[in-house]
Amino acid sequence: MAALWLVLAAVAAVAVTAVLVRARFWPYTRCPACRARKGRGIGSTDQAYNRCRKCGGSGERIRAAALIYSRWREEAKRR
Repeated sequence: MAALWLVLAAVAAVAVTAVLVRARFWPYTRCPACRARKGRGIGSTDQAYNRCRKCGGSGERIRAAALIYSRWREEAKRR
């Protein structure tokens, strides 16, 4: 039983490390609202071009984990 807990702790540590590395080196992810379709809002057709309300038309959002440390946040906003 102790070995199972040790394995679960190792898997959790690897998962947290992966999330933090992605947030540090790749702070942007695609916008969940428009799915990074630049210029198209939710439910718009091919002929309707408007800015997404969530990302402002950039198609990108800063990852939540990238907002943890202020230095990471400022570096992500400068990019």
